[in-house]
Amino acid sequence: CGNSDLLLVNLLNTKHISIGSVMEIAWADWARVPIVLVMEKHNVHAHPFIFDCAGWVVDDLQLALRITVCILTT
Repeated sequence: CGNSDLLLVNLLNTKHISIGSVMEIAWADWARVPIVLVMEKHNVHAHPFIFDCAGWVVDDLQLALRITVCILTT
């Protein structure tokens, strides 16, 4: 994650917390890698720490992909 240009995290419809995904979000945030997070409002990962790390939080994967393209092409 630390050497990535961007981290796109798709947590849509998750039923259990993914500690691996949470760690990757933390590492990317520490490395100042932009994070686009996709999850619904009442997702099991909904937590202020996660929201603070993500630059963009949306509930639609297509929108997240458009955001990702915009970030990577500017």
